Amino acid sequence: MLNLVHNLETRTLLCNDPKFLETLVKMGLRHNGDVNIQYMVAATMDVITKKKDFAKKVLETPDSVECLIQLCAFKMNDDVIAEAARALFNLVSLEEKKCREVLMTAGVVQVLQLISKNKPIEVRMPALDGLSVLTNNEDKIKQLEGEYGLDFAYGVIEEKKQEGDGED
Repeated sequence: MLNLVHNLETRTLLCNDPKFLETLVKMGLRHNGDVNIQYMVAATMDVITKKKDFAKKVLETPDSVECLIQLCAFKMNDDVIAEAARALFNLVSLEEKKCREVLMTAGVVQVLQLISKNKPIEVRMPALDGLSVLTNNEDKIKQLEGEYGLDFAYGVIEEKKQEGDGED
């Protein structure tokens, strides 16, 4: 399944089928402790949510945020948590009021705070990035940019540049 969502055409077909996302969420909620299923669901959600349209469909899928929250549980395998945290960060990055309210109400801030400490950097970075966006913490964003040599404004600048190029 993960290989299918890496291809944009098959990802589009799968995400347009509401049963696919519902099934994926159910698998994530009922994994019976199987790390392979946990990882497959979290990684698939990470890939899917990288595209804005698909991220919105994930948010609209019942229990999807709860599924990602459970996959971010501190006791989970760190690889699973890292994938789920990246998926949550992708959802946070939508930066729309409605999306933010859904995530805040679900308790995403508390989950990200919990995994942003005493975990490997692959887990801490998306958690801290998500917290920075959700809490409008500009000083934390600048600290992360400086500490890790990142530029979180790059995507916004590129998007505006492409919009400007398209108007000519």
